[in-house]
Amino acid sequence: MDIQDLRKQPHLSASSIRTYLDCGLQYRFRYIDRLPPEFIAAELVLGKAVHRTLEWYNGQRLLCDVTNEDALTDRFTGFWKESLMSSIPVAYNGDDEKTLCAQGMDLISVFLRNLKQSGQTVLSTEQPFVLTIPEVPIPVIGVKDLIEDDNGAISITEYKTAKRAYSTDQVRQNLQLTLYWMAAQHNGFQDREIMLRIGCLIKTKTPRYEEYITVRSADDETRLIRKITEVYRGMQAGIFLPNDGSWLCARCPYQTACQHWFNNETGGVSCMA
Repeated sequence: MDIQDLRKQPHLSASSIRTYLDCGLQYRFRYIDRLPPEFIAAELVLGKAVHRTLEWYNGQRLLCDVTNEDALTDRFTGFWKESLMSSIPVAYNGDDEKTLCAQGMDLISVFLRNLKQSGQTVLSTEQPFVLTIPEVPIPVIGVKDLIEDDNGAISITEYKTAKRAYSTDQVRQNLQLTLYWMAAQHNGFQDREIMLRIGCLIKTKTPRYEEYITVRSADDETRLIRKITEVYRGMQAGIFLPNDGSWLCARCPYQTACQHWFNNETGGVSCMA
């Protein structure tokens, strides 16, 4: 099951669902109209390079290959340069390319220094999954970053880079982790204890790594199924509400398309006394 083949077919994902919930109009621009973004935020480029580095590291663990910090930072540098080679302009928000590269290497170093591997065995990395939701005719797909056997329990990790630490509510309500739990439940691990982790590299002045562990229940699954069902119904009905009061607007890569939509698709106001 190749994730690239899965993405060629109609589907939903954690990213598309989250985008629709955050701003229906951005969802339309990105997934329906398929407009090219005006720019890609430099912090997203950094996150992608860090993610690819950790993917490589865990792939080495799966092969029982030991790697060191120099090898890992060299990998990061290569992935960072590759990520910058895009036809879409990179938008920097204060820091320049050199500063962000140095920040990425610091994050990788912090990651290695804070690893806690006690009885954990890598089972798979970057594992695709497919979920079928009742009343939704297209599947929900995704990729689990890391699956480990942790002293008999199944541990599923999602890696993130962030400006600040996650709150308890952010971890508890994380849609992506709930999808991971559902996929594990329905794809062979229903009889195992399942632990969900966010491994978060925090881009503070002194970078740090924090790991958040949580669980999910059948009630969480029921709630998410209901949410996904309503999201799909909204999409099918052509309801793409703009959320132009969101803090996300300042870094939205579809600002020109958004302004054009407001100027050209909004009808006049009438009033009846």
